[in-house]
Amino acid sequence: MEKSKKDLENHISDVIPYRYAQCMEGLRDVLREINNIIERTTDDKTRMAGLQLRTNIYKNIMEMTADGQVVSMAIAKVKQLQRRQQQPQSPEQEEEADIDVRPNCSNEQIEEEEDLEQDEE
Repeated sequence: MEKSKKDLENHISDVIPYRYAQCMEGLRDVLREINNIIERTTDDKTRMAGLQLRTNIYKNIMEMTADGQVVSMAIAKVKQLQRRQQQPQSPEQEEEADIDVRPNCSNEQIEEEEDLEQDEE
C-alpha cells in the first residue's frame, strides 16, 4: 500500500509535469514548422491545410494550458495533505489552510463566490 502511495505521488509530482512540458515543447516545434510552411508555400491547398493544422495546435495548447492549471492545483493539494500528515492541526486550522481547487477561476472570482456563500448563510 505504501509503495502504491509513493508511486502515485511520484506520478503526480514528477511524471505528469515532465510529460506536460514535453508535449508543450513538441506542439511549439510543430507550430514553428507549420508557420514556416505557411509562409513559404504558394499552393492554396497546402496553405489552407497548414492554417487548419495551426488552428488545431492552438486549440490543443489552450486545452493543455487549462489542464496544466488543474495539475498544478492537484500537486499543491497533495503537498498540502503531506504537510498536514506531518503536523497534526486543529479542525479550525485545517479549514483555514484548505486550498480551493477551482480551475479557470481567478482569486477575485473565488473570493466573490465565498462572499456570496457567506451572505446566503
